[in-house]
Amino acid sequence: MEPLKHSVDKARLINVPDIEAWYKQQSNKQFIKQRSLVYIAILLSALGCAMFYLGHQEKLFNTKFYEYKSYGVVKDNEPVGIFHDWRTLLVEQSREKIDAKRREMISRHDFKFIISADYKGISFVEPGEQGRRLYSLTSKTPIIKTHKGHVWLEFIGILLFVVGAGLITFESKLTRQH
Repeated sequence: MEPLKHSVDKARLINVPDIEAWYKQQSNKQFIKQRSLVYIAILLSALGCAMFYLGHQEKLFNTKFYEYKSYGVVKDNEPVGIFHDWRTLLVEQSREKIDAKRREMISRHDFKFIISADYKGISFVEPGEQGRRLYSLTSKTPIIKTHKGHVWLEFIGILLFVVGAGLITFESKLTRQH
């Protein structure tokens, strides 16, 4: 039957009920194929736009980070702010005592930094093995770092949109019967 599809005698042959039924069946298959391809193309384009938007808005993955700094370990019997307030806590304010305490505090410096995705306030205390540490926020402005996931979402979004648009554009050529 395939060679008769484009035959000059098609008008005469269509009067035969079996041939007419075959032509209608082929026409229905063609229509379903075209409609399915268009739906897939629209779905790919819509999904591509949504993925690009998610990637561009940078809302899916965290991009804000906060840096906290600790000067050293605070012993159990010391106030939390000892590294900042040591001078005001001295009972005797002689030059020798101040210099000795300064050397002691400098020798105890053990800087540690924490990068956190969560804002933990201006400062927080974290218990440790030899005492506790006071971590203070280094800057009120969070560190902004792009996440590779957003870049991939944009890329895949553009790719899906282009594939969907290409399918819509070339749908007639893809579903054409020979």
